[in-house]
Amino acid sequence: MVGLDRRTVFAERARYGAESRLTYVHEKASHEPLLCLPDAIGWAHLRGGEWKRRAAALVAAVHEV
Repeated sequence: MVGLDRRTVFAERARYGAESRLTYVHEKASHEPLLCLPDAIGWAHLRGGEWKRRAAALVAAVHEV
């Protein structure tokens, strides 16, 4: 997934001419521990049932891609 993320970010960065304004660095989870929160909320939402109900107050919007 890191390779796909990197290709996507670099392609969009070039498309919008933002190479000098937008940087991309893939960090280990231990460097940004709060990034696990959206992953956990997304997992609960997709899992459905009781998990989705418990996470509902934390979900402002859902965007299907």
